[in-house]
Order: sequence, then C-alpha cells, then structure tokens
Amino acid sequence: APFVHDRAEATEVMRTPTGLVENQWSVGPALLWLPAFAAAHGAAHLGAGVPDGFSPIYRWLVAISTATYGFLALIMGIDLARRAGVSEWAVPAGAAVLLASSLPVYMYLVPFHVHALAAFSTALFFWWGFARVPGWQPRHWFVWGMCAGLMAIVYYVQAVLLIVVAWRVAARGPWRDRIAAAAVFAAGILPLAALHLI
Repeated sequence: APFVHDRAEATEVMRTPTGLVENQWSVGPALLWLPAFAAAHGAAHLGAGVPDGFSPIYRWLVAISTATYGFLALIMGIDLARRAGVSEWAVPAGAAVLLASSLPVYMYLVPFHVHALAAFSTALFFWWGFARVPGWQPRHWFVWGMCAGLMAIVYYVQAVLLIVVAWRVAARGPWRDRIAAAAVFAAGILPLAALHLI
C-alpha cells in the first residue's frame, strides 16, 4: 500500500491507532538536539526569530550542537586511544577521522542527519565502557547501560555493538558480580528505550 496519497497526505498505513502520522525516525537525535532547540525557542521568544521551530535561529543552534557532538566524539576517541596505550597516534588518528572520513560532512554540511550524533553516542558508549567501568560497580554499569540506550535510540543499527557488553560480562570475575552488573546495565537501558515506545 502507498504511504502517501496523491494529495501528499499520509495514508492509513502511516497512521497510528490514534490517527497521528507515524514517525519512522528514532527519538535519539531529537533528545540530543533538545537543549539547542530549547535555547533557540527561548531566543525566538525574546525576538531573535519567529518561534515556529523552523526559523534560522533554530536551524543554526541545532546545527552548532551537531558539530559540537561530532567534535566531542573525536575527543572521546582520542582519549580512548591514549588510554589504550597508543598516545603517540591518538591525535593523528583523530585528525585522520576529521579530515579523511565523512564525519565533517555530517557535522557541518548536513547537520540534520543522524551520523554525527551516531558518532557521538557510539564514542560515549565505548568511552564510558572502557574508561569509566573498570570493575563491577553497579553505578558504573547503570550509566553504561544509559549510554547504550542512548546509542541505540540515536541509530538503531548501533545496537549490534552491545555485543561488547556481552564480551565484558563473559570476562573473568565473580559470577554474582557479573550477573548483577548485567542486570543493572539492562536497567540503565530501559529509561531511554522507553522513550522510543512513547
């Protein structure tokens, strides 16, 4: 069945049981853009633009936030490389990602696509998991679960990276600690995963 009528309206296939048009995109980017959008909305109400969600003040601040998230992804990647013991190559590797990948395209030219945000959420997941979770402390695993939830709701495909968590849980250590860590990790995922279901 077609998704759009000839009149450019959504068909019944694209409508929820309540009659609203279904959103096929993930909620993660909206969550990450929320602070910039809220700041733009406040500025628009103070006269910096039309408070309609589309005027230039919204687009500029959201685009700047995307570039910031992309930059933070690079910083976390560099820090992870340093922690992995390759500090002499950490900054050149970060520069290579910045200059020889498509990341700058999604940071600066098409900032309303998900890819720079996906880089950020993935970098945050790995940075927290390897820099901040040295053992089996539940609070660290809960936050790591929240990072995983964010990563998954930003770009669904990234959920495949949760295999890293299974690898960590399968590592040596007291089995009670590993089971508790896995349970707390799953509890950390739930609040963010629930946002997608709302």
